[in-house]
Amino acid sequence: STWVLSSGGMGCVAVGLGLCYYFPATPSGATFAALLAYMAALAAGMGAVPWVMMGELFSPQAKGISSSLATATNWIFSFIITETVGYIRGAVHFYGLFWVYAALCFICMMWMAFYVPETKGKTLDEIQASFVVRTSTSVLAC
Repeated sequence: STWVLSSGGMGCVAVGLGLCYYFPATPSGATFAALLAYMAALAAGMGAVPWVMMGELFSPQAKGISSSLATATNWIFSFIITETVGYIRGAVHFYGLFWVYAALCFICMMWMAFYVPETKGKTLDEIQASFVVRTSTSVLAC
């Protein structure tokens, strides 16, 4: 899916950015190119797709509150990342900072590959049905 490719691309580029900072002799053009590649990978999936997925995953009855909670969660994690950059950089330098973020991107990629449903070409009812957990005695909606 687009998310998996985007997250994997961001992780690979973050590894490259870490290498750019680990080897100080790296030309600044390479670092700039890596930053552009990271922004392209972000824009191709992780930056835009979550907002599209909100419209596809949530039922009309839950869309308002669910979208609000998803947006609040996004901003909370953006704040956490912004606030922790200095601490992580102080502990593991700039190269380590990018490697930590690369690891998070790869973890995110694996989680999305296994747990986020593919919605391309599916109706809302088909998407909603993928969230139903069947037990031996009842049907529970997730």
